[in-house]
Amino acid sequence: MEDVTTILNMARQLSCRTSAPAGWNPQAPVAGFATPNPLPHMLRGGALGALQLQEAQQALVSKKQQQQQQLLQEQQQEQEERDKRKQEQEEKKKAANPNAAANAAKRVKFDNRAKQQQQQQQQRARPVMTADMNLSDSSSSSSGEDDDEMEE
Repeated sequence: MEDVTTILNMARQLSCRTSAPAGWNPQAPVAGFATPNPLPHMLRGGALGALQLQEAQQALVSKKQQQQQQLLQEQQQEQEERDKRKQEQEEKKKAANPNAAANAAKRVKFDNRAKQQQQQQQQRARPVMTADMNLSDSSSSSSGEDDDEMEE
């Protein structure tokens, strides 16, 4: 008889831990319930979410900087090739006409000034790097509001 009561006590203890308690009403509101894993908005609000956002922003900024540097290098190479072609053409013209040498020198100076001014303007007008990440849930109300504004 002792074994039976021991087994029943153990069964009651396990059932309270693994299933709903006695008198549970599934229609009643649940207060203070939290899932065992954090929800996306909880992760974004924590330190891990901030770290991930910071890393993503840094990666985006570095990628844009690399693209701009590569584009600038390509433009400089193209400009150097154009300058070489112009110099070759001018040398051919110099050989054909000695008076054209003075005019060509003036053109080269003017072209060099224009090139320097263009480079200075490009350096001044470099865009500010910004990184935006949308970490909102697909069920958030803000995304629905954006859709309504676009339809109007």
